[in-house]
Amino acid sequence: MINIVCALPCEAKPLINRFKLRCISDSVFPLYQNEEIFLIVSGIGKVAVSNAIAFLFVKTGENKNRAWLNYGIAGHKSLAIGENVIINKVTDSVTNRHYYPVVMENVKLQKKGIVTVDQPADNYAGDSLYDMEASAFMESISRYASIEFVKLFKVVSDNECQSISSINKSFVSSLIESSLAEIVCLMERMSNLQADYARIYVQPKIYDQCIAEWHFSQYQKKQLMKLLIRWEAVVGVMEFSRLSKFNKSSEVIDFIDQGLRSYEFSL
Repeated sequence: MINIVCALPCEAKPLINRFKLRCISDSVFPLYQNEEIFLIVSGIGKVAVSNAIAFLFVKTGENKNRAWLNYGIAGHKSLAIGENVIINKVTDSVTNRHYYPVVMENVKLQKKGIVTVDQPADNYAGDSLYDMEASAFMESISRYASIEFVKLFKVVSDNECQSISSINKSFVSSLIESSLAEIVCLMERMSNLQADYARIYVQPKIYDQCIAEWHFSQYQKKQLMKLLIRWEAVVGVMEFSRLSKFNKSSEVIDFIDQGLRSYEFSL
């Protein structure tokens, strides 16, 4: 399953048509889906994309193991119009904060950084792309997904020879349409990565029992999940009866951790 965020309806249209996505909501954000894909149209700007991500996260069951893709247009000083780029660094022009999406191996597309600005810009400094959403996407998504499942794909729409003023809806849709093969290929690789992760890191059945029995902080929940996964991989299924004598969540975590250390030391 993959969640897709794009800013403009004209960016979304080619993918909606390609996968025959149906509209399931347009009261807050336009939202489209089929059995494998959710696509939300956020609108332009950092606030809009942050709100759209939060909305989509709730709509898709608050699952932090879903893949997330942000695709759309961006400007660059000299890259050709229609050039496809995988983003490997995101910089916010206001806060100067940096984010580093994980780039998959053997991706043949160009890899470049992107600078997010608050207003449309045509002063393309350096070798970075420019857009108005990427930094907010990365900032927000850090609360809702594992970074290895997060990708950004941009299509060059303007440069020093063809300014941002020449962009219109049909032009944007045609750019995305021409890049669909690369976008779909990336989506397939992201879905395969997510499926591989799901096969390896299946939530142990005892996890929900523990959460219901004791109070765990968010940090402790992550600890518990990792320890139980390790236990099942190394020792076998953990029986709840072995934990039921404990009164505190910290005692449960310490017991599993010490048990793993003892078992692994004896190997």
